[in-house]
Amino acid sequence: MSRRAFGNLYHRRWRDKAGVVHEDAEWSIRYRINGEWKYERTGSTDRTAAEALLTRRETEVGHNVYVEPRAKRVTLAQAATGRLQE
Repeated sequence: MSRRAFGNLYHRRWRDKAGVVHEDAEWSIRYRINGEWKYERTGSTDRTAAEALLTRRETEVGHNVYVEPRAKRVTLAQAATGRLQE
């Protein structure tokens, strides 16, 4: 699968109330899994680091080990419950 077919990098853009267009310095990635677009901020202003994250996501999907970033997060309540059960 070509990189373009899997996903791409972009800077988020938005328009404020005055109509001025702003562009985020941080890179974001978007990629497709089972026909559904996934969007993720990279947390980096470095294009190379953003490309590396996109490549990592592509590899995870290819090896069937992809876990959505939202599912990887642990809430404070989950951490406290897990800590008490140990």
